[in-house]
Amino acid sequence: MDKIAWLHAADAILLPFLAPEAVEPPMTLLESMACGAVIITSPAANRSGLITSGSTGLVYHSPAELAHCLTEVLGNSQRAEMMGIQARQAVLERHSYAAVANVTADLWRRLEREPVAVRRA
Repeated sequence: MDKIAWLHAADAILLPFLAPEAVEPPMTLLESMACGAVIITSPAANRSGLITSGSTGLVYHSPAELAHCLTEVLGNSQRAEMMGIQARQAVLERHSYAAVANVTADLWRRLEREPVAVRRA
């Protein structure tokens, strides 16, 4: 079974990082959101703010909150499905090929218009 199939089949994806990852946002977060998975994450894995708790996933701060998040996702499949849809939309708006291409093109246009100041040591 491939990664996409696993992410589609999951009831939720748990990102329980205690410390921030070197890459922000974590690739697993982007991939999971793009597959429409429900993300349950610690603040350390959500420094980018892609997960808005209750909308594009759930953020927990304590073991008790994690238990509540798991219960919520497993007990309310309609709400979980809506969070997955909103998660996919959010990641596509910011990280799809089209979104990245547009930001890159805008950067290059701005660089072409503005002279670059050369720094000398």
